[in-house]
Amino acid sequence: MTPHHDEESRVSLVPLLSAQVLREIMSKLPEVGAEVHAAALSRWMRAYEISTVTRAACFLAQCAWESDRGGSLVEADGTAYEGRRSLGNTEPGDGHLFRGRGWIHLTGRANYKWATVAIQGAKDMELDPEAAAEPELAARVACAYWDRHSLSELADALDYREITRQINGMSSDGPPSYHLRRQEIMHRALAVLGRGVQL
Repeated sequence: MTPHHDEESRVSLVPLLSAQVLREIMSKLPEVGAEVHAAALSRWMRAYEISTVTRAACFLAQCAWESDRGGSLVEADGTAYEGRRSLGNTEPGDGHLFRGRGWIHLTGRANYKWATVAIQGAKDMELDPEAAAEPELAARVACAYWDRHSLSELADALDYREITRQINGMSSDGPPSYHLRRQEIMHRALAVLGRGVQL
């Protein structure tokens, strides 16, 4: 079922992200470093026009779920990706080396290579995969991925389930996608972002 939003939330601008606002949405985000993440996300969300309350709520909710509600920008284990040629993992150890990193988990050698090309002037994330979890790059890559898949348009259309499918590959209510839990965070983000100053 598509969640209800009023027209105002679709057009009003997202509040400035502070550490407090971000931690209200991402309950496991450590206080230390939160301000740096908030600044980076604000900067690149503006640049990629993830700038209405609805777009920002959809984006930050997906970022929250993918990062264990802000608890970790790096997956603990990449064994499941070992040998996955569809992800470009062709060398022994690629699964772990190119495990999920960032707000919207970048996974697989091919995606790290894509991010390096897409983010002109950035570090070579294929050569230095750990860079994908640095605050500035994590924010920029997540926004670039969002833009690449036209997810703001889906947010405008209130098609949150399709956003989940574009990010996770599936959109099941339970495992592996946990769409309903992502949607719960999105509702929380809508409430939190409905106050504050505009970007």
